[in-house]
Amino acid sequence: MAREVPEALRAAVVRDVDDQPVHLATLWAERPVVLVLLRHFGCLFCKEQAAEMSAVGDEIEAFGAHLVFVGSGSAQYARWFQEDYAPRFAVYSDAELVTYRALEARHGLFTSVNPWTWWYSLRAMLHGYFQSGTHGEQTQQGVVCVVAPTGEMPYLYASRVAGDHPRPRQVVEAVRELRA
Repeated sequence: MAREVPEALRAAVVRDVDDQPVHLATLWAERPVVLVLLRHFGCLFCKEQAAEMSAVGDEIEAFGAHLVFVGSGSAQYARWFQEDYAPRFAVYSDAELVTYRALEARHGLFTSVNPWTWWYSLRAMLHGYFQSGTHGEQTQQGVVCVVAPTGEMPYLYASRVAGDHPRPRQVVEAVRELRA
């Protein structure tokens, strides 16, 4: 059963890579959106996740949905992240963490530093991703959700710890089911 998009998410305003305000709800007004809330723009896990999601981006688009990334850093870092890690997809900044709070994303020191994050760090580094500073809220965790134009949210994955993100195939399947 799909959840309703929280009112705070509908009302959220993010910044595009040119630092212009964008009402988040306009992104899903006409077609579904796969919304990927990244931890922050310097995060090795976020680079890994952007690469994984970008690899299925054409499939997501073929099912009629947009792939959109939001990070907790500034618009300047959103631009840098887009150029280097998601050049074909929209990237926005949410320095005030409005979208994260609306989706009840986890945050805190223990969600960022724990035995799992060491394991996930090794995985990311073995795939060639490294930390390049902290360009946003370093204790914030991410969320991936699918939002339909009807205001329903049939898929929601909230990362438990840093480096925990859903398998891209799960997200594609959620978009495929939404189209059916």
